[in-house]
Amino acid sequence: MSSGKRILAPRPTGVCRSASPLNRNLAVGNAPDVSPGSSTGTDNSWDLGGTWPLAGTDPSTVTGPRAADGSVPASDFLRPASGVDVGTRL
Repeated sequence: MSSGKRILAPRPTGVCRSASPLNRNLAVGNAPDVSPGSSTGTDNSWDLGGTWPLAGTDPSTVTGPRAADGSVPASDFLRPASGVDVGTRL
C-alpha cells in the first residue's frame, strides 16, 4: 500500500557541488581523482601535479599533549616530504 509520499535519494555533496575557493590543499591517494567541480583555486597539489609522499603520518602529534596556549605542536604530520608548502599546517 502506497502512502502517496515520494522517497528521494540523498543528493551528492562535497567539493564537486561547491564554488568555494580551494587554495594550497593537498590530496593524496584519492580514488577517483580530485573533482573540484566549479570551485576555483591555486597552488593545490592537483594543480601542481606529481606524486605526494608524506614526511610524516604519525598522528601522535595531533592527538598528544597540546602546548600551554592550547595549540598543536608543530610537526611534519601530513606534510609533503618534498617540503613544498601545500596542505595543512598543524
